[in-house]
Amino acid sequence: RPFYICCVTKEEHITYWSESALKDWQVALLLFKEKHFMYSMFFAHLTLEKLLKAHWIKAHESNHPPKIHNLDYLQSKSKLKVADDDQVLLQMMNQFQIEGRYPAYKELVHQSLSQSKAENLLNDVNRIREWLNAQL
Repeated sequence: RPFYICCVTKEEHITYWSESALKDWQVALLLFKEKHFMYSMFFAHLTLEKLLKAHWIKAHESNHPPKIHNLDYLQSKSKLKVADDDQVLLQMMNQFQIEGRYPAYKELVHQSLSQSKAENLLNDVNRIREWLNAQL
């Protein structure tokens, strides 16, 4: 392993993921403002993913979370107790990482994502985002 990876503390890894999540959240908000709702949801998903990876690191001996994007899986491997409604939101947000990465699905998601729906989702993601940050 490269020196810089092996010598970074657990806390520094957690900080890396949480700071990266904040940058992605800011991008999600900018994309929403510009009416790029599907891309905004992709970055909202990325925000949650990175915060859950910070929690994964907190809950495990290893400082290297799995290279996956599934929010359910990441949450299930952390020590977080998520409310049922929030679990449903995490499951639903998974669709945006898939569509964001595979162009064939983008148009279908884009057509089904109104400004109102995107705004409601961002509000819900923000609530969970704040809770995840508070738990770190």
